[in-house]
Formats: sequence, C-alpha cells, structure tokens
Amino acid sequence: MKRKLYIGVLCLLTLTILSIAGCFGSGSSDNNFSVNTFVIVNGLRQIDPNTPVTGQFSLPPSEEQVDCNINPGGVTSFTGTTDSNATFGVGNAAIGSNCNWALTRGTSAKCPTANGINVFVTQPGLNFGLQCGSQVNTFLASPAKIDPTNPPATITVTGQNMYSPYGMSQVYFYDPNQTVWLQVTASSVSTDGTTLVAPGSGITFPAGFYGAVVYVKQSDGTWNPVGGAAIRVFVPPSPPPKCKPPMPCC
Repeated sequence: MKRKLYIGVLCLLTLTILSIAGCFGSGSSDNNFSVNTFVIVNGLRQIDPNTPVTGQFSLPPSEEQVDCNINPGGVTSFTGTTDSNATFGVGNAAIGSNCNWALTRGTSAKCPTANGINVFVTQPGLNFGLQCGSQVNTFLASPAKIDPTNPPATITVTGQNMYSPYGMSQVYFYDPNQTVWLQVTASSVSTDGTTLVAPGSGITFPAGFYGAVVYVKQSDGTWNPVGGAAIRVFVPPSPPPKCKPPMPCC
C-alpha cells in the first residue's frame, strides 16, 4: 500500500555567498569539503535547503602547532547559504591532519534553532551534516530496529498527545520519499497520550529507514499527525558456518 503524504504533514516540527581569499560555492569542482543542513521530522531526516552556514578554522587548545599538510595555504573561514539540495561546498580550504573547523548553521523556515559542531577536516571530499538545534515532538519506537523476516508482534511508540477521545489512534509507516508502506490502528493508547502500542507484524518492508507517524482523530472527524518515531528495517547477517569443507560438520 502506497500513497503520498502531503508536505504539510511532515512539517510539524538567503544570505549571498561570499568569497574570502578563495573559492566558495556549491558544486564547485575544486571543493575541499562540504556541509549539508537537515532537520529530523517524524523520525526521518529531511534536507533543509537555503540555510545560512559559516565555518571558522579553530586551533585545538592542546596543540601548539597545526598541521594542515594537504592544503596549508588554504582559506580558514567561509560564509554562505546551502543550495536547493541543502549542500554548500567549500573550496581551497585549509585541510589536513589536525585541521579543526568550527561549523555553524543558522535558523530556517523548518528550524528555529541554530546549531554548531567541531570537526577535523583531514582529507578532501568529506561531507559534514549540520542538524537543526532543536526538535519538536520527539517520539521513540521500541523496537527501533526490526528484522523484516521476523517482525515483532507489536511496536511501542512513546511521545505525547497520542490519545484522542474520538477514536483509536492510527500509525502510518513512511519511507524517506514520503510513501506509505503500512497503516495500522493502535491496539492501545495511554490516557495521558504518552504511550501507544500498535501491531508490528506487518513491518516486512525492504531494508532502510522509516518513520512511524501517529495520527489522532479530531472532533470534526479529520486525522491530525502529532509526531513520528524513527525505525530501521534490516536483515541481520547470517552467522558464520561452524565448519568449512573439507572439514566435516558435526
């Protein structure tokens, strides 16, 4: 069963690119490294394009010398905006062993809170993700990892606002392309709306990441998504054989 989820469901939760002593810009062939901006909505990672980003070379406090041996003369700061694919490429940057950068993303229409990370850019071609600094409606699933050849009888989702007096809540399982793979009705929901139990035996999807999105029924009969939990579907590797030919198996 597949149907598309309209954009509004998953949305619960331009600076000009400057050139500083070097080349900057997404898609440039001389990129040394790149950053991408994203948000987590209903348990799924979604790109967050057109987001301001900055970077500044930072000397580790415990180090007296910095060895950016791959590009020692590269630029040490940048300012720009991620493109429509939520990526910003940095060219001619100082990189190499022990090259520490402080990367920061700003706010956006999807993200109200800025965030930053410190990374070591040790070689060209690396990509660093900058997640939104806050998440709304954080939901968790148990189990969060599911073997589709042996799915659990039930799956438990913890969060908030999952109870409705107008009907039992429902859970839709979406892939990152916002396609529904399964819809189930919860078997129980706590009266405080923080714990939901739903059938899990139908989770026989292909390996990958999915979002279990909880819908509650409103007084007018419509269904409102209140949040979602991330689950991963994967097939565990087979155990190694106990014996190998020509050794006999006992």
